[in-house]
Amino acid sequence: MVDDGSTDETAEAARAFLEGSELREGAVVAASPMRRGASAARNLGLAEAGDAALVAFLDSDDLWPPDFLERAAGALSGDPGAVAASADLQILEPHGAPRLRELDGIAEETLPELFRDAGIGSASLCRASAVRACGGYDESLKTGHDAQLFLRLALRGRWLHVAGASAIKREGFAAPGESGQIRADHAEREGIWAAIYERFVREHGSSAAVRRARGSELAARRWRQAGAALAREGRVREARACYRAALARRPVWPHVWWRYLRSLF
Repeated sequence: MVDDGSTDETAEAARAFLEGSELREGAVVAASPMRRGASAARNLGLAEAGDAALVAFLDSDDLWPPDFLERAAGALSGDPGAVAASADLQILEPHGAPRLRELDGIAEETLPELFRDAGIGSASLCRASAVRACGGYDESLKTGHDAQLFLRLALRGRWLHVAGASAIKREGFAAPGESGQIRADHAEREGIWAAIYERFVREHGSSAAVRRARGSELAARRWRQAGAALAREGRVREARACYRAALARRPVWPHVWWRYLRSLF
């Protein structure tokens, strides 16, 4: 359990909980004296895991079904060439019904699924050796750390789907008056994630896996998506740059040309 510089006695509460639970043997509470961000917190947890063969990262506001680790570990033990296994993900938002992110296609279409949305960390179990071979999480990233790591991880082996109950992820919950900031943060996030996908395609575009997945087109779609999100927030100049990046990869895209030209006036 990693406490990333909280100010509400999280570490003390965690230690007290573990002391009286069946998890106390081998459990560690690692506390950072200052807030360093999600990537640093995950890397700290990875370091504390020592020589563990498998590693999973569960955000504090997400939930696993009770048998998730058993199912995911069983899937990986049956396929030595696999580097990760993911369950479906039920996404809870403040308004509207829960959304189910089905990942049954991730075994056959790993990169397209990760380009669609790589924020599946709380639903995934990975081989620790493969995560370390990828260098862990990039601590310079404000967001998109899952995308940056999982894309590289997918080049190292197969990705499995774990049937059964889904993990639960909470998104968009905020204190009163913060919903506008969440929308703005989401738009900024889309731009950062698109840049991460673009960098991945530039670095690995010659690999068979990326060519087979039509990585250039996938990156263009992320730029288009980022442009649309920024345009909705009135950030026209940033949206225009995203549309331009999408057109650089997919020049014959009439609807993106229309959005780009409209942003000029």
